[in-house]
Amino acid sequence: MGDAAPNGVLRYIRHMNTVESLRIPEREGVLAVFIGPQRELIIVPSAKENAGKVERVLGDKSEMLAIGNKFEAVSGGMDEADNGSYGKALVRKLLEERSLSIEGSQIQLLPMNVPVLQKNGGEPSLYRVQIGIIRLTADQIKELGQKKIVVPDGEVRNFVKNDESKLRPSLVYILNALVQNGELR
Repeated sequence: MGDAAPNGVLRYIRHMNTVESLRIPEREGVLAVFIGPQRELIIVPSAKENAGKVERVLGDKSEMLAIGNKFEAVSGGMDEADNGSYGKALVRKLLEERSLSIEGSQIQLLPMNVPVLQKNGGEPSLYRVQIGIIRLTADQIKELGQKKIVVPDGEVRNFVKNDESKLRPSLVYILNALVQNGELR
């Protein structure tokens, strides 16, 4: 995608900036993933101090599909001081650890402000995150499922996490289903 993101992607991100239902409660760390209007994969690393999940996203369901509510494969954090470098480094690290070659595409990183719920029920505060946009082919998605990653805390994990005897669906399983259904190409 290079430096020039398709207009549809920019409109999508601008729209998400105004969606108040995109919330990050202080819960378990997750990796939130969206399929954008240009069928790009959008990765949102969650924040350590505001770890949580994307509850729902308003909009045209044919253009945006929120998945990843139960994924704990990656939990990361960033703050204003690093000017988004953590989010950028995390997305790049994921690609490096998975040994993926994204031919013809570069990682597109865009800033995004998301409202974070307050425990006292007050007005949500805005939290700045970096959105990593990449394109994956079906073959790359299959390859991704065979890779292990090293997350920022040094722990080696893969996409299938057995948590309290409950095997959670893997990201690659859902992405493969999206490819089969024509949602992601």
